[in-house]
Amino acid sequence: QGKPKEAIPYFEKSVLVDASATPYVFYRLGKAWNSLGEKAKAIPALEKALNFKPQLSKKVREEVEGLLKALKS
Repeated sequence: QGKPKEAIPYFEKSVLVDASATPYVFYRLGKAWNSLGEKAKAIPALEKALNFKPQLSKKVREEVEGLLKALKS
């Protein structure tokens, strides 16, 4: 939330290390890229988060879907 630019490398590394956290890491990575105005990087990360729909909470899934809709419009 506070320092997305600094957080991005950690999110990218954690995707490789902890598969169980992957949907939420992709979600946070997408949000970080979006907050930096990097739409082209945010969209694929958020789409990857949705690939784990059963593992995402309903609230997060709805937020990801809303962000993707806004970014693609």
